[in-house]
Amino acid sequence: MTENLTFEALPQITQELRSEVMALKECVNSLVQEMHAQRKSKDDELIGIDEAAKLLHLSKHTIYHKANRNEIKHYKPEGCKHLMFLRSDLMEWIKTSGRESVDSSAILSEIQSGFRRKPKSVLGGK
Repeated sequence: MTENLTFEALPQITQELRSEVMALKECVNSLVQEMHAQRKSKDDELIGIDEAAKLLHLSKHTIYHKANRNEIKHYKPEGCKHLMFLRSDLMEWIKTSGRESVDSSAILSEIQSGFRRKPKSVLGGK
C-alpha cells in the first residue's frame, strides 16, 4: 500500500477518492433512512398494559384509571378484554402532560364553595 504518489497521478487518485466518498455517503444515507423507518414502525406498534406501565413509570391501576377517564388514548380491539396503546400516543402524552397551568385561586374557590361558612384563615388574617 506504500506506493509513491506523483503529481501526475494526483488527479486520478483524487477522482478515485471522491467516488469512494460518494459511495460511502450513499451507504450512510440509506442506513439512516432505514433506522428512521424502523424507529417509526416501533413508535406505531401497539403495546399492552405491562409495557405501557414500564414506559410511563406508572402502576397498571393508574393507567387503567387514566384510560377510563380518557386522559390517555387507548384502544380495545373487538373481542379483546385488554387495553392496547400506541407507543407514539404514550410518548405524546408524556410530552404534553403536566403542561396545563394550575390556577390555585380557582382550586381554592372550588374547595371553599363546599363549605357552609367561610373557614378561618390559616395565616392569621380575618
